[in-house]
Formats: sequence, structure tokens, C-alpha cells
Amino acid sequence: GWAEHVDLLEAKSKYFFEKETERKFERGASDPKLIAFYLPQFHPIPENDAVWGKGFTEWTNVTTAQPRFIGHHQPILPRDLGYYDLRLEENIADQISLAKQHGIYGFCFYYYWFSGRQILEKPLLSFLKHREWDFNFMICWANENWTKRWDGKDKDVIIAQKYLREDPLNFIKDVESILLDSRYIRIDNKPVLAVYRPEDFKKPADYVDVWRNYFRKKHKLELHLVSVLSFKNEDPAKYGFDAAIDFVPQGIHFRGHTFKDNSTPRVDIDKRLLDIRFEGTANDYRAVVQNEKFHQEEYDFNTYKCVMPSWDNDARKKGKGTAFYYANPDLYAKWLDRIVSETSYEKSLIFVNAWNEWAEGTTLEPSLHYGHALLNRTAEVLAKYSKKAVNRRNFSPYSIDKKKTTDLAVIIHLYYPEQWNYLRSKLTNIDQVVWDLFVTLQSKDESFVRIIKKSYPRANVYLVPNRGRDILPFVHLARRLEQAGYKAVLKLHTKKSKHRKDGAKWFEELVSNVLPNKLVTRKLTSLVLTRSVLIGPKGHYISLKTYMGSNERTLRGLLARLYDDDTARKVLETTEEQAYFGGSMFWASMDAIKPILDLYLMPEDFEAEIGQIDGTMAHAVERLIGIVPALNGNSIYISSRLSVKKVEASKSSTAYKYVG
Repeated sequence: GWAEHVDLLEAKSKYFFEKETERKFERGASDPKLIAFYLPQFHPIPENDAVWGKGFTEWTNVTTAQPRFIGHHQPILPRDLGYYDLRLEENIADQISLAKQHGIYGFCFYYYWFSGRQILEKPLLSFLKHREWDFNFMICWANENWTKRWDGKDKDVIIAQKYLREDPLNFIKDVESILLDSRYIRIDNKPVLAVYRPEDFKKPADYVDVWRNYFRKKHKLELHLVSVLSFKNEDPAKYGFDAAIDFVPQGIHFRGHTFKDNSTPRVDIDKRLLDIRFEGTANDYRAVVQNEKFHQEEYDFNTYKCVMPSWDNDARKKGKGTAFYYANPDLYAKWLDRIVSETSYEKSLIFVNAWNEWAEGTTLEPSLHYGHALLNRTAEVLAKYSKKAVNRRNFSPYSIDKKKTTDLAVIIHLYYPEQWNYLRSKLTNIDQVVWDLFVTLQSKDESFVRIIKKSYPRANVYLVPNRGRDILPFVHLARRLEQAGYKAVLKLHTKKSKHRKDGAKWFEELVSNVLPNKLVTRKLTSLVLTRSVLIGPKGHYISLKTYMGSNERTLRGLLARLYDDDTARKVLETTEEQAYFGGSMFWASMDAIKPILDLYLMPEDFEAEIGQIDGTMAHAVERLIGIVPALNGNSIYISSRLSVKKVEASKSSTAYKYVG
């Protein structure tokens, strides 16, 4: 269990980790306004010292976290900024610099105020002092009890909210200078004041009336009051507020009815526990991001959308936390992109939870596990909707340098580098169109990058773990390439099949049939770039009925995710009508395989490598790549040294010489 856990986390880090970049986002006035919630609890205060021990900060929770099940990413640790102390103003300056560099509009500081008593106020005071820090900000009154349980409820209270009669006026006077700061965020010239739990006010109208009247009379300004849908999802008008923040993860639970079984989707971890005493839950982040009903359901009142890069509060809850499994930077970008695309962002705000909630496992700051990947994805999404072309140039999707005239990508998984020369000789047959090369290598073969670059200076080379064989590197990279704008792909990989005497022959036969000669290859490139097709090598289009192997259960699950349970059942009841390309080398139009790429398969979906010859996720996806294009009405072709011909699944081989 522990070995698999370590292997899995290492694999995920290798797929998603990114170093810092020197690229900078140049904000325009009409660019999306993404605001990150900011937690100030990264410096000691007497109140925490008295309860938790001297020197306590949020890092105390973070660094003592432990994984509870296989694949549970704990502890979640910082990278570039380190275990910073927010009493040091240069640390805040560094945070602002990073946020601005990646297009973030501003911070929303949590503001802790208890009937005139402030705590954790130092970072905000530093920000207010340094007017040269040209960065937007706002505050959210975290008006809940300060407790040992981190839930704001009435047990184990450290500092209680009293809601005294004079609090409304005293509060607005205390924050008056903050709301008038020239950098403070406004909507229609109205300072935006957020409140975490307005439902806790004894008389909400008293607060609203006092606040609004005070600013009208003294400053001739209206306020824009925003409730956070944290514990209740009620119309903010009920409290006299103007809008609400659809705060996540709470907003996910509020719309649990949009998911199967009418609840937030769970991941079954019972057989994967590392801590048998774990009482928490593992929710499915990927299922949330991919659920259409969840995203389509809107409140009938004014709301600002919110996204989170991940969530895991077990560092605080210690064995009783809630984690969102399958979270990664690419899925976060998909969610953020959807929100931005559906928001009138020139006049609205978008929130992200959070900039630095390390003990709740949701942070954009650089981490040891992902590096700057989350910040890069953020900038790339914002750049996509920026009116400044320089941003789209600086933050192209996944840093892929695609030229407008290049539509074909060649992806090679080079597990056996010694077969490179043979592949390189065959690649010379692609001479009709301009194409880009993408190669995945194992870390141990890093020195081979130089050899690849010698032949193809523009080649993109990635170091990946030996997990998911050639399939995981392909679906991960091809999905990114499709999003970057490539229209077609040629998939190749090295192959020895050491369990077979004819393994080398199998490899050469596959390659020679997908890259036979210049004349046929020209037909192949023309076909794959102008039509929705899947093209594989002659002699290797084989019957699913005959060669299902031990993959039915996994294949059923994938088909159910792509379509529904009924479709999955029907496909598996008519396997004689389905086929796939054995050996997994093919040409494909991106739109023909896009449904598979959009599954966002990741290291968690694939087994550790122990020499399996069948029955893995990789084997199931190999079959899926043949089935889905045919189900969706795309044409299937076979290529050989002499021709390219259309083929039907009914003509697939039931006697494949390379199986068995």
C-alpha cells in the first residue's frame, strides 16, 4: 500500500509539476477580474499561542498532516515562498508579485473582527501601509466564532462573536479607511464589502441600514454588499445584500442533487486505506468539474461564481477531513475556463478559493508537488479572454508553441530509446505538411533528449513515469495538444513485447504500415487533417469479441462515463460489431478521439507497472480508442504499404497473430 502510494504521488507530480516562468501578464481594464481569498493566519498571535502553544501558525497544521489512503496527497507543502511569516512585509510583496504576474486581479483578505477586537490584522495593515503595492483588494468579514474545531460553531470557542448593539456602527467605522483606499475593489463605484455569514446577524437590517446610511451621509457613496454562501444558500436580498458569492466547496454540496444519487460524488477508498481509523470522506473533484447539471444550475439571484483548485482539510481535521480526489491543475483550468467563458467579466467578479489556504488543501501558491502549474493554468485561462494579444503570446495553453500553420502533432512514447533511429527514418515520410514532434521519455533516459533535439530542434520532450505505459502519456498530452489547437495526431511508441519472440517484428510491422512511404503518407495526412477519422495499420484491426481479454469491467466503466449505463451495456452485448487497433499505433483526427481525451484520465486511473500483459486500464483504453470513433459515426481506415482503405468493424480480424 505505501509503495503504491509513493509511486502514485510521484507519478502525478511528474505529469503536472512546472517550474517558475519569467512571463508576465499585462492586465487590461476589461480583462477577467479573478479575486483570490487570502488567509492571514501565517504569523503567531497571542490568542493562538494560548490555545495551541507558543508560535502556532497555519504551518503547524500543514506540516503535521498525514496521508490517510493511497493517493491521498498529504502533507501539501510550499515551494518557492517557503514557510513564510506574514510579519515580514517582503513576503507579502512576493505574494503580490506572483499574483500580478499571473493575471490575478486582487486579494480578498479575511477580516477577523470581534466587537472591536481585531486578530490576524498584521498582513492587511502592512498592505494598507505600502501604497506602492499597486494591487487590488477587498475584505470579507469572517464573522464566525473563532474555535478550536475550525468550523465557526458554538463548541470549543476561543473568541465568540457577540453581535452587540453598537457593533454595526463600530464595524463600519473600523473598516471605513480600508474601503476608501484607492486600490479597494468597487462595482459601479461602490466599495465591495463581503460578509461570510450574514445569517448569523441577530438583526441583519440593522447592519445594512447603518452601513449604507453611514457611507451615504459621510462619503456620498453606496456600498456593494456581498454575502458568502458558506453555510446557507439563501437569497442575499433576505439580509439586504446586493449579491452573493457561490463559494466552493460549499456550493458543490448545496447542489448535490445535480449528481447521481443526489449527493456530492464520492470515491470508494475502503480498500485503499493507509489509516484504518480514518473517518473522513473522499469526494470526486473530476466528477464535479465534468458534471453538466452542476454547472448549468443557476441561483435566481445575483451571484459571483467561484472555483477551487483542490480541497483537502485533513491537515486541520486530523483523520476526519474531507478531500477532493482527482484534483489537478488541468481540471482546475477547465473549471475556471468554463466560469470565465460564461461570465460578463468586464462588469463582474470571479472568485477563487483560495490563494493560500494550505491547511484546507486549496492554494494557488507554488507547491512542492505542482510547482507553478496552478498559477500557469490560471494565467493561461485569463490570457485566453484578455483583449491584449501579448498575454495570449506569453501564456499559450500549456506553454505549447504552436504555429498557426501547424495542425499535425506526432506523439512518440520512447520507452526503448534504442528504437529511435528506426522511428526517425520513418518520420521522413511525412513531407506534405508541417508537423510538430512531442516525445515522452522515462526520467532515466533524460540524456537522450539531446539526441532527439539534434534531429528535431523544435521537438518537445517530456519526462514521464513508467505508469500507464504508452497510453497515459498519450491521452494526457493529446488532450493538451487538442486544446492548444492541433487538428490531428499520429501516435507511435517503441515496442519490444519481451514476452513474445516476435515482439520486435510486431513493432516494425506496426510502424511500417502507419508510415509506409511518402506517397501513402501524403494520403494519410490529407485524410486525417480534412475528415473525422481514425486510421490504423493493416492486419491489426481486430475484433473486440475475440480479443476482449480481461478488460470488460474497466471498459464498461469508461463507456458509462462517456455515454451512459445503457450504452455501455449495449456495446458489450454486441462486441462482434466493435473492433480496435491492436498495438495502439494510429492516426486520428482530434475530434474523433476528443471524447476520450475529455475523460481527463490521469495517473490515479492507471495501475502501477508490474509487467501485466492484459487487464489494465491501458489495455481498456486501447480498445476504447477503436470503439468510440465508430460509435460516434467517424470513419475508420486501414493503411498499408500500398493503400488507404475504409473498413467496417465487421471486417476486423478474429485471428490476430500477435495475441496469445
